Amino acid sequence: MKHEQIEIREELTATILSLEGQFVGGDETDALRDVLRDISTRKTADIIVDLTNVSYVNSSFISALLAAHASIARKGGTISVCGLNDTIANIFAVSKLNLIFAISGDVSSALADRLSKQ
Repeated sequence: MKHEQIEIREELTATILSLEGQFVGGDETDALRDVLRDISTRKTADIIVDLTNVSYVNSSFISALLAAHASIARKGGTISVCGLNDTIANIFAVSKLNLIFAISGDVSSALADRLSKQ
């Protein structure tokens, strides 16, 4: 499912999902869930979710991210996030998501972090 708030691109070591706007449980979150589910059907998937242009997320977004994490981790893949604004960083800290997902400042840093762990 394509959605105007989700851009997908493949890099050598990861699939980058660049998100835009708010992810608050509407069709944008359903589309994200579908994209993550599709990517997770691959044998091993490594995903970087770029939140640089996202202003707000709610529990629906977190649920979609956690479900994808569970599926992808079983296959040896990872999900990392980058570009968190202060509000989203606070959500990740309060909900302890920063203990589950690797967090980087931007996509370049996230890719470099991935390479250094291989």
